[in-house]
Amino acid sequence: MTPTHGAHPIDPTPVGLFTAEQSRLAALHRYNILDTLPEPQFDRLVELAVHVFDVPIALISFVGKDRQWFKANQGMPFSETLRCESFCAVAIEQEGVMVIPDVDRHEHFRTYPVVLGEPYVRSYAGAPLITPDGQKIGTFCILGTKPRAFSEKEQHMLASFAEMAMDELRLRQALLDLSRMAMTDTFTGLPNRVQFRIQLIEACQRADLTGEKVVVGLLDLDRFKLINDTFGHAGGDGVLRGCLKPFSWGESARKVRFDMVIISCGREFLKS
Repeated sequence: MTPTHGAHPIDPTPVGLFTAEQSRLAALHRYNILDTLPEPQFDRLVELAVHVFDVPIALISFVGKDRQWFKANQGMPFSETLRCESFCAVAIEQEGVMVIPDVDRHEHFRTYPVVLGEPYVRSYAGAPLITPDGQKIGTFCILGTKPRAFSEKEQHMLASFAEMAMDELRLRQALLDLSRMAMTDTFTGLPNRVQFRIQLIEACQRADLTGEKVVVGLLDLDRFKLINDTFGHAGGDGVLRGCLKPFSWGESARKVRFDMVIISCGREFLKS
């Protein structure tokens, strides 16, 4: 679909759009994909797209509340942009593939920073990434530095790339769900030692890239054996769950990014 001249990217219909957007963002967050490290199954798709469509830029882009973030990036000199400066934010509001043969002919798009500055985008085509329940969480898009048309065949191929990206995303989520089951302590619901090792490695890799600090602490419940001896194991279990409640996924996630608590052994816990 080609936007009409001067079209505004979002039609602000207050209640309906708010409800639809909240559902769309919830669908996006269920995949736990934002701000993750590069993964070869996604990188290969954009690398292939650059050659298939003969364009300098191909992206797998996820549209969040205020920004778009690139899970896979071939040719774009940065990893995210503001949503209000995003072609993909417009594309997910359209039906089918959105095509802009010449950005300079559209009053709104030609003011985008990626048009006025590096990489000087002049053409765009984006196919929506659609979840099984119909939510458009991003796009598979290709961009050129010269005006160009995209044929019906090319648009169909781009839609196929978007479907392949969603297949990889669903497979990734399924594997994460299985891993989470295998790496969770059944009694406390906390990650176990195996997951801790994996998360620690990822946190260290992320720290190398971003400069973030990684801190690991050990928590020990004093006189826990005395509690069990006095009140029985049922009483001890209740105390244990109560002590761990402040460190639950929901509580910690609201306070510190990438925060996690794992059960180490018996009554010892590691917090990172």
